[in-house]
Amino acid sequence: MRTMAAIFSQALRSWTSAKAIALLATIAFAVGIGSTTAIYTVVNAVMLAPLPYANGDRFVGLYGARFSEPKQFSSNTFPDLQEYQRRTTSFDVFGWFRLGEFNLTSPGEPQHVQGAAVTPSLAHNLGVTPIVGQWFTDETGAVISHRLWRRLGADRSLVGRAMTLDGRALTITGVMPPAFRLPVSGPGGEGFESDVWIHLDPLDRGSNPGAFFYFSYARRKPGVTLAQAEAEVKSVAAEIAKRDPTSHPSYTARLVDLRDASITGIRPTLLLLFAAVGLLLLITCANVAGLLLARSVARARDTATRVALGISQRQLALHYVAEGFLVSLAGAAAGVVASIGLVRLVISIGSEFVPRADEIAMDWTVLAFALAMAVLTSVVSSAAPLWQAVRTAPIDVLSAGVRVSTGARVRRLSQSLVVAEIALAFTLLAVSAALIVHLRNLSGTSPGFDADHLLTFSIAIADPIASSDATRVSYQKRLAEALGTIPGVADAGFANRLPLTGCCLSTTIYREGHPVDSKAVERTSYVIADPGFFRTMRIPLRRGRFLTEADTSEDPLHVVLNQAAVTRYWADENPIDGFGRFSGVTGSRFQVVGVVGDVRNNGLGNPTVPEIYILSSVADASSMQFVVRSPLPAGRLVPEVRRAVRSVDPTLPIHDARTMNDIVRESMALERVGSLMTTFFALAALLMATLGVYGLVSYGVRQRTVEIGTRMALGAVSRDVLSLVIVGGLKMAAAGIVVGGVATIGAVSLLARFFDLHDIGWLPFVSSTAIVAGVATAASSFPAWRATRLSPMVAIRDESQSVWESARTGIRNALKGMSQVVTRAAEPPALSEAALLAEFVAAARRAESPAEQIRIRLATVRSRLRAESAWLLEKVSTSEYRCMAAAPGQQSPDCTLPADGFLLSRLKAHSSPLPVSSGDLEALARWAAAHKPERLAEIETLKTVGARLAVALRTKHEILGLLLLGPPVDQADRAEYGAAEKGVLNACAAQFALMIENGRLTSRVLEQEKLRRDLALAAEVQKRLLPDRPPDMSMAALAGVSLPARSVGGDYFDFIDVGDKRIGIALADVAGKGVAAALIMSSVQASLRILSSETDISLPQLAVKMNRFLHRSTGSNSYATFFYAQIDERNRQLRYVNAGHLPPYLLRSSPSSIQELSTGGAVIGLFPQMAYEEATIDLRPGDVLVAFTDGVTEAMNASEEEFGEERLKELLRQIVHLPVDEISATISDALKNWIKDAAQYDDLTFVVMKVN
Repeated sequence: MRTMAAIFSQALRSWTSAKAIALLATIAFAVGIGSTTAIYTVVNAVMLAPLPYANGDRFVGLYGARFSEPKQFSSNTFPDLQEYQRRTTSFDVFGWFRLGEFNLTSPGEPQHVQGAAVTPSLAHNLGVTPIVGQWFTDETGAVISHRLWRRLGADRSLVGRAMTLDGRALTITGVMPPAFRLPVSGPGGEGFESDVWIHLDPLDRGSNPGAFFYFSYARRKPGVTLAQAEAEVKSVAAEIAKRDPTSHPSYTARLVDLRDASITGIRPTLLLLFAAVGLLLLITCANVAGLLLARSVARARDTATRVALGISQRQLALHYVAEGFLVSLAGAAAGVVASIGLVRLVISIGSEFVPRADEIAMDWTVLAFALAMAVLTSVVSSAAPLWQAVRTAPIDVLSAGVRVSTGARVRRLSQSLVVAEIALAFTLLAVSAALIVHLRNLSGTSPGFDADHLLTFSIAIADPIASSDATRVSYQKRLAEALGTIPGVADAGFANRLPLTGCCLSTTIYREGHPVDSKAVERTSYVIADPGFFRTMRIPLRRGRFLTEADTSEDPLHVVLNQAAVTRYWADENPIDGFGRFSGVTGSRFQVVGVVGDVRNNGLGNPTVPEIYILSSVADASSMQFVVRSPLPAGRLVPEVRRAVRSVDPTLPIHDARTMNDIVRESMALERVGSLMTTFFALAALLMATLGVYGLVSYGVRQRTVEIGTRMALGAVSRDVLSLVIVGGLKMAAAGIVVGGVATIGAVSLLARFFDLHDIGWLPFVSSTAIVAGVATAASSFPAWRATRLSPMVAIRDESQSVWESARTGIRNALKGMSQVVTRAAEPPALSEAALLAEFVAAARRAESPAEQIRIRLATVRSRLRAESAWLLEKVSTSEYRCMAAAPGQQSPDCTLPADGFLLSRLKAHSSPLPVSSGDLEALARWAAAHKPERLAEIETLKTVGARLAVALRTKHEILGLLLLGPPVDQADRAEYGAAEKGVLNACAAQFALMIENGRLTSRVLEQEKLRRDLALAAEVQKRLLPDRPPDMSMAALAGVSLPARSVGGDYFDFIDVGDKRIGIALADVAGKGVAAALIMSSVQASLRILSSETDISLPQLAVKMNRFLHRSTGSNSYATFFYAQIDERNRQLRYVNAGHLPPYLLRSSPSSIQELSTGGAVIGLFPQMAYEEATIDLRPGDVLVAFTDGVTEAMNASEEEFGEERLKELLRQIVHLPVDEISATISDALKNWIKDAAQYDDLTFVVMKVN
């Protein structure tokens, strides 16, 4: 233990001398381990953790199946389940349930709920007890979900009270925990959120025993394997099929682990994401291994000394692994924190289709996984440097230096790591690109109908109405007619199921007169629809006709087939007037009257299932999915639909109202999340690989400094050096693409198998290749550019410095210059930019010509900087700079320098003055004499003028001149120019550049242009602050309007989705106008969006932080009135805080009144410390909130009369019954009619919210 402590202590000390590498390694580990931990958190809760039932790992689902379609599950009949219960011995719990949809009319407002009728043998043996009350004991009891309990007010006294489901009186006996699910997701429960559970008679008294309505869950006895139990149920299924072959053609049973069944749909996506983060973690290890390998090379002498002193390979391995573990542990800690946010992101975008999403949480298993990843990655990433260290020959390193250890072996290992990173990143990138192309292909797939301008919603008919065919048909007809009378509605219809919402309610059909093969029976989807359904959906007719109201014959039934059904059963014949039977040769007879085009009933990416359409008047469809075609927006159409439905039945709720385009988009949600998350991990991997390329190329440039200097001394130009370095990076990229291409072929083939990818083409691979090549070029370009800046003589002497060393040298020199200034504080200042510029102005006044002005200023610079000489050169052509002035004046100004010469090439990369030493000139002269004689003239010119300091005279696009200084006049005291003198020279250079480039626009034109841009900027800022449209929410509708005045004001409103079914409404007015007010308002918006995203912040705390931020940003010079409210859909409440804003109006529906919302505090931004209060209001249907700025009530007409608060209140009382869009439009029209042509100097801004 002491030995390990000593090793870790020594490892910690070793990192103190390499903080930069430790930080980079920690960040890399944080990204890799954090991403992996986040996905593992989801996988652990969804795929690995047992179901939240007692002994949940032993629960199974029992389903019907067919030999002809072994992958398809189905429900069972009641007699079948009785047979399984009676004849099987593998289970200690066996029960079943039937799904249903109900209209809950009391307590509370009428609403639709989903539920299940459950046998007591299943409900009472799940091992989950209600948190309030108990399970039902007879058919009069009902248990509700925690979600429904909260919707009903979360009152414990609800237990024992009556509830009415579809007109049936029941007693609430219990409330289940929040995480309870029955059924779980999967066959029989996919997309089903049960809110109520009622008693199912185990003897099935009074129901249809032969209907395939029931799903069964069972629990295996201890010691009974899944295979044993499945063999037993298959044996019973064979006897059932033998006894009743007509209703059970090709019948068998499927027994599946219930946890596995619940993740059937999500499993491929989760495995894909886990594989993606696994590749990202491997890239992280390779990246960190490269960093540690480079560090081990730099420490080769230390390692060689340890080996020479007798350290064992085991001790050396422990030391390297300990160093890796310290940074991996720090990275894991940071990664765990980051994974919390990533898990929340995954849940927020995938909660609708991730089963058991509310059980996803960080627990000890996740922390143990993160720790295990830290250990594993530390071992893997330490392997490469350890491999290099154990092969170090101590005698070579200690005698010949570190460079011996950086031979071909280390370079190959480093390059292999980077190639591996690129290969893995390319694979991830290509996979994500393939998923994106697949998603694009799905988006372009026609669903088989016109999804535009189509609103859908659901209605469940109560049993008393549904039980009578005549009553049901009349009821459905009246509903359809009421919808058709809505203004703007073109067509309306209904069916028992909509396309793309899950497939399928199925049956079997047989063509009459053809032999029946019971082993080849396949499912056929059936849809019960009214005649208006086809017309409203615009499903194309291929043959025959659509169903009509006259098709009421029950023998034969008149049906319509889709093209897929025709292809299967009437492949070579015309099906019109053909006959067939349902469920067997003795089943109900039907006649085909029409053929329609294929509708995507099994998802956009899957083949269409054969489908048969039956008229609703001859088949029971108590659960109806209505479709309404109208150009009206959904926000306006839904309230009209509710009114139309209530005109038929005031107690009938509609639910799940959404557009068909929303359904089409939601059908691709799983693919969209998979591609989005994979792309995120691919980009992270690409970033890691880019850093790996950059690090290795930079390291290679440093190691090849002498070689590069020699090449430049022998005549190589910048282009040659760039090519040398960048080509090296591209070679690694090419190798990585080749290796990654092989892996990509396998990965894409797996995707095609599990995600049904097809027709993705070459675009993913070509684009991924281009991206990887591009980033490799970019990553190599900066080291290559640095290589071109090397001085040949410095490079040959191998005195190059790293970026960090250069920065430290610059800081050291700056501190040295500061100390010199301090020591000379008592002396009169030698330099003053202000004084020098003043002398420039005086020179301009006494000069008789521009040339004389330049000469006088140049002489002033030479004198003030105490230089022996000064030269000013002007660019006279693209290839030459010529002297235009010199000081002292008696010197000959006849000197030229080439534009592509040594000095100009150096200055292009130096924004500050460039020192030129006599030693550099001598070394360059010797080199040029041997290799580049054409450059001797330039070097001789620099020697002649005695150049010691050069600075470029720059414009935006070019270097238009040079300023050269000779040696200092007092060389004994100062061998070179100091930082202060260089700063003055920079200022002088700018002045000379302005003089040479004279002729700019006048100050008046500049000022006018500035004013015009300021106003345009302010208007643009104010425009961008306003949201394009309010967020969608089921509880309420929102609208916002801002009518701009002639000047730019500080009004602002916003709608913010803060998550957890809460929407924020913000309205503010900054004091002042113009650019300042607009920019302050942009800060208010940004800070509000950031603060409102904090899940645990209260509204008073938010106001306090907003006040502190605005005061800190603007002082007490500016302030804003501010109103902020949050609508909570879960408990139908409004919470708000009012910071000095005009009180908004809340118009209550019952009793009719106007309530002013004034609770809060003072304006924000005026004082640094303020306190605020919040208020909470329970919202009722029909309530209307109107918040406005003072521009609304102070709007002036031509007679200078204000619109006023009383006029606004009266207007609101008249229009409170209208939809929210019409309310906002009416207020806008009233204000415009009031104002007409009168000038307004304040914006008119308001928001409206109406509770549904």
